[in-house]
Amino acid sequence: MGVNRFTKIGFSHPAFTAHFVGTFEMVCGLLVLIGLMTRIATVPLLIVICTAIATTKIPELSRPSQGFWFVVSDARTDFSMLMYLLFLIVAGAGSWSVDSRLGGASPAAEKNR
Repeated sequence: MGVNRFTKIGFSHPAFTAHFVGTFEMVCGLLVLIGLMTRIATVPLLIVICTAIATTKIPELSRPSQGFWFVVSDARTDFSMLMYLLFLIVAGAGSWSVDSRLGGASPAAEKNR
């Protein structure tokens, strides 16, 4: 849905915003996937998911046809991503990551080596 979703939500300059956020998600997601600068790459993704929850899920609470249980069901993937990102900020990338190979591993990853 890309640009249409950003237009519907009410972002100014939805075409630019959609492409900017999409590119940012792909770059940061790739960094998280390979474990390079994981904690740094997680912060923008956390901002994106919090914004997504605030702009798409929270407004569903006020719609009479949807309500709380609809939101809970609809937001389960977003909530899972939020929890995963918080975990990555706390725990770091782990012992198989590029960060670990370059020597920037977290204490927990060093302990598991």
